[in-house]
Amino acid sequence: MGRRWVPILGQLATRTDSYVLAQVVRQRGALVLEQRTCRMDFAPVAGARFAFDRRALPNLPVARLTFSQGAAGLWRAAPWIVAWDAAADPEADGQPGARIDVTAPLCAGALQVASRAVSVAQGRRLASGGLVGQIAVTVTQRILGASGLCLRAVAHDSREQLSGFFAYAPVAATATCAGLLAQAWPVRAPETADQLRRLAPGEGPR
Repeated sequence: MGRRWVPILGQLATRTDSYVLAQVVRQRGALVLEQRTCRMDFAPVAGARFAFDRRALPNLPVARLTFSQGAAGLWRAAPWIVAWDAAADPEADGQPGARIDVTAPLCAGALQVASRAVSVAQGRRLASGGLVGQIAVTVTQRILGASGLCLRAVAHDSREQLSGFFAYAPVAATATCAGLLAQAWPVRAPETADQLRRLAPGEGPR
């Protein structure tokens, strides 16, 4: 959950759901993850919809993060960064940065963006081998281009603060994004702090 810039209307509350597939290396007191984004959903905001070009997702940068075991059973991930600049072209469409399609009643088109996301997280291991907890993300986006007179007139760089919950569950070593997306996703993150506490007693907002 956080706030997102919406054409004409400015900053409004929003929600982003990310579905990732991670390879895990287990070390003593640490979990080292390399994860790729399989799907990213932006909830509609005041009638406006945002969507990544699906061609871009397999080519977005890999996230590398390490959860370290701490006191009271908590696993904490130090800040990690996922970023791309104007030189990136994950859709291979010849345009700089990544494309975000905007559908809105008053202003629609496509944005080309550079992005830098800095994330921190903490959680608890589950008996199933999974991991659940809380995450906070700061996303800085730079507008590299926009289609349509309206978007070109109103689009601007932004900085968004997002916070919410995450959940990982074990899957087969041979699992792929395509295979997982073809069926019900194998895990759902908690929606509230109460749900998180029921899954992982002792965990809660800090």
